[in-house]
Amino acid sequence: MTASAVYDAVEPIIVWREMFSALEEKQDDTMLRWIITALPQKDEEIAAVHIPVVLDHLLQSAKVRLPDPTMSTSRLISLSLDLARHAARGLFTHAPVSSAEQSTDLASSLYKAQTVDVDACRLLVVDQAVPCIVRNIFDLAVRPTPSVKDQLAMLELVVWTLDTEAGAISTIVGTTWIRSLVEQLSTVSQKHWDSAS
Repeated sequence: MTASAVYDAVEPIIVWREMFSALEEKQDDTMLRWIITALPQKDEEIAAVHIPVVLDHLLQSAKVRLPDPTMSTSRLISLSLDLARHAARGLFTHAPVSSAEQSTDLASSLYKAQTVDVDACRLLVVDQAVPCIVRNIFDLAVRPTPSVKDQLAMLELVVWTLDTEAGAISTIVGTTWIRSLVEQLSTVSQKHWDSAS
């Protein structure tokens, strides 16, 4: 039996609960990164619930850690980009416009509860997590990052968000984040040229 067959046969909540536990308790993203990159993500529940919930959690974590130029920040940004690429794009298009600054901790609610109503979580993902994901991506994109690679990954997350045509984009003050983004890219470019000289 292949890893893909086992992954497809097990209830998604069980696998994603274990991955979240590894992230939360051990700061270990190895299993999550391998599953996202090595196995096809065909299950609708995974794309519509688990990936957005973990993405929201990672972006919240990145916002807290971003001033700290450690490898963990780079890994969080990189993993967020990998997850975003596998999220159900329709969620973002149909999510309500919300100016919510921070979502409730859906990941803890979903993965630490004894019983889980995945359908109720699906609604919370659309109503709470998706608007927060959009806001967090734009908030992180205008902050200084530890490296050029991180800044480019954040820019790729912004482009991905714009491509989803998320309604929550309308809550972003465009002139502010564009100005900040240009300043960040200018700083990154200057650092790159200084190191190349």
